[in-house]
Amino acid sequence: MTCLFLSTKVENSLMPLDEFLSKVPKSPDASVMIHLEFVLSKGIQFEYSVHHPYWPLHGFFLDIQTFIQSSQPRGKHPDLIKRLYAVYNQATDLITSSLISDALFMYMPSQIALAAIQEMASHVSTIAPIISAFITDRFQNETPERVQGLIQLLQAIRVDLCNAKELTVNKATAAVVASKLRLYSNPEFDPTSKLFALRKQEEEQQNEAKRLKKADKARHNRDQLATIVN
Repeated sequence: MTCLFLSTKVENSLMPLDEFLSKVPKSPDASVMIHLEFVLSKGIQFEYSVHHPYWPLHGFFLDIQTFIQSSQPRGKHPDLIKRLYAVYNQATDLITSSLISDALFMYMPSQIALAAIQEMASHVSTIAPIISAFITDRFQNETPERVQGLIQLLQAIRVDLCNAKELTVNKATAAVVASKLRLYSNPEFDPTSKLFALRKQEEEQQNEAKRLKKADKARHNRDQLATIVN
């Protein structure tokens, strides 16, 4: 059952775990499934990635460029895209400054990204209306209620992102947080850990074994060819 649930993620057909279990008679507890999912993932060497706002921000940046090219006069494209690029860089900085806040735990990465680019665009008179038009076009198939809800949510995120710029963390607090994070991090990805060194050594040994095997096979093929020729 865990294999089936994990496959829904791999095939981009994710179903919420509670909903998935509700369709299976006498299904196990959700906590059991979560535990087994990590065991299974480790067994098949499946690695998880952390989704952050930078990826969707870049996606919105590309989409808005396309929107500009399709909705604005051709002669304005170079200047608008240049200004959009500046807005994109400022939005990137805004997201970076929010990393020490709770924003990433409260909102989806795509919501943070859109709010960041909307906030920075609000200071550029030529880009702000384009972002508004882009959002309207992007969600034109949604109900007015959902669109209004999104606009209100983006406004709330913008406030949180701007407030995060004023946050500061002293070195003592940062050291405590870093020590806690170290306990929860995977030592396989820490270049300073012994496990990382061991994994690297094992990988080098495997690569060397593959190289020798390939060399032996090539030598064997040459010997066979020489026998046939002779």
